[in-house]
Amino acid sequence: MPEDLFMKTSKKVIVFILINAIVLALLTFLLNAPSCTKLLMGDAETGDYDTLIMGQSHAYAGYNPFIISDQLDCETIDIARPSTSTYNEYYMLQEVNKTKKYKTLIFDIDYSYWDRGHSGRAGSDANLLLRLTGKRWLSYFKDVMLDSNYNDSIADYKLSGLGGNQESASQH
Repeated sequence: MPEDLFMKTSKKVIVFILINAIVLALLTFLLNAPSCTKLLMGDAETGDYDTLIMGQSHAYAGYNPFIISDQLDCETIDIARPSTSTYNEYYMLQEVNKTKKYKTLIFDIDYSYWDRGHSGRAGSDANLLLRLTGKRWLSYFKDVMLDSNYNDSIADYKLSGLGGNQESASQH
């Protein structure tokens, strides 16, 4: 009889500890995950900027906000990130533009973003999800996060051992 009580109590304690450990790990990851996106969006929302540069790798590497600021006598911020999907850019623009309206938006976009293998929808950003407010959060979760195919990324990485696909890994 005392062993049954001990076993029941032990199981409850173990379950309690496991649940709390999982919740703590999730909250730590979600709330403290470092992200350039979060930092740049925070700067764009609170800073004294009137020109916003957005886009993917071309905008990230191709535009110098300091030169643009000097030449056009304005304050410019570049929140472009390589490999960001066009859908993420849309939600980022809505979020940073919610409290202030930028005079100028430089949005670098290329038709190749919708080519096969680079659909403009590939990938989502959990850090972006945490930055969105109101209906944008639910819309992003429904339209982007739930529609993303995470199995492809995981399978490609596992199959090659290095990332990418099996063919490219075997050629090297």
